[in-house]
Amino acid sequence: MKQFFRYVAQKNSLKKSVKIALLVGTILALINHAGAIFGWSFTTTMIFQIVLDYFVPFGVASYSAAMELIYANHVEKREKNDT
Repeated sequence: MKQFFRYVAQKNSLKKSVKIALLVGTILALINHAGAIFGWSFTTTMIFQIVLDYFVPFGVASYSAAMELIYANHVEKREKNDT
């Protein structure tokens, strides 16, 4: 588990995750709340939902990046042992 969070906290992983979250989150927020965004009529619930529109893609991207690094590390170790 420590290894997972270490990979999530790597600078490159975080940068990619933030970029993906900004892009996907903005698209989701516009799709789900365009009327409220352009009309500037927000409720507390809507603000919470918009925040989630950004956090969910960030979580998915961070998880994917960490699992990819863990898998690559596993394959690398396996290849070293095979030789």
